Amino acid sequence: PAMTGDAKKVFKLLGSKKCKDPGFQSLVVSPFAIRKTFLKKIDREIGFAIEGKPAWMIVKLNNLVDDKLVKKLYEASQAGVKIQLIVRGMCTLVPGLPGVSDTITAVRIVDRFLEHARILVFGNGDAPEYYLGSADWMQRNLDRRIEVMVPVEDPDLRKELQKILQLQLSDNVKAKPINPGESVEKTKTGKPIRSQWAVYEYLKKLGRE
Repeated sequence: PAMTGDAKKVFKLLGSKKCKDPGFQSLVVSPFAIRKTFLKKIDREIGFAIEGKPAWMIVKLNNLVDDKLVKKLYEASQAGVKIQLIVRGMCTLVPGLPGVSDTITAVRIVDRFLEHARILVFGNGDAPEYYLGSADWMQRNLDRRIEVMVPVEDPDLRKELQKILQLQLSDNVKAKPINPGESVEKTKTGKPIRSQWAVYEYLKKLGRE
């Protein structure tokens, strides 16, 4: 009910001449709350890392160029948060810089099919939080558009997203590291995993089951 009520507010907002925050219970909507919400979630992971607890996140986007979020990711890395990025397009963050982004890895996957999903996962101690949505981490998406991120609560859907991300992070055929100082050959070891085909086969099997 909270999500569908929020969805109704989004459609009313799209039809309105005024962009005023109607107050959302479940959905995270820009230009009101997306950057602010995820800055807080990164801060929470930083807190866990400072306390010596597991702290991690996985971020899959088309583009990562928002200065405030990039700086916050650097801050998180310096605190010891493990960050795995999958960014298909523009990425102004540089992973693997000593003392700046040591705990960040980033890959780009460009293959036959257009990658267009945004998936965010925050470790949150032992209770990971999953989000899906339309917004890249860019100023235009966060400040000048109405975009929506939705929390994923269903355990089966979370497992499905986890499997898809694992396959993509294991890609050693089409994945390329987003780091000028890292050799592409580093991703060419072990059993060949072409994530788009692997995800396709996984979803096809899931459909049969």
